[in-house]
Amino acid sequence: MPLADKLHPPRILLAEDDLVLAMTMVDELRASGFEIVGPTRSAAEGARLVEHQSVDAALLDLRLKDGPCFALARALRIRGIPFAFVTGETREAIPEDLADVDVLDKPVTAVTISTMLEKLLQEP
Repeated sequence: MPLADKLHPPRILLAEDDLVLAMTMVDELRASGFEIVGPTRSAAEGARLVEHQSVDAALLDLRLKDGPCFALARALRIRGIPFAFVTGETREAIPEDLADVDVLDKPVTAVTISTMLEKLLQEP
């Protein structure tokens, strides 16, 4: 079933420090039938959003305005919220405890993002 056909579209936390890229991703995700939580440019704000809003999955840039996203990633993992990293950095920048997380290499396309989110949303 296409995402746009669902009564309640999946809510995606978007953490991206590049405002232009974030707005492009927001437009692409909304066009694909997702609802966006954020976007946020900082890990701290992302953590606040997750604390107070329903989130089904997340896309995280490795480097945010206030530093690495790893504390936010760990908080998402504890809550059972699936997520993927979206980055221009090498995989070596990811800590060992998060090395199993899917990574989308920038630049990303709308199809790549939607495919990853559909995969994340199907995970148990």
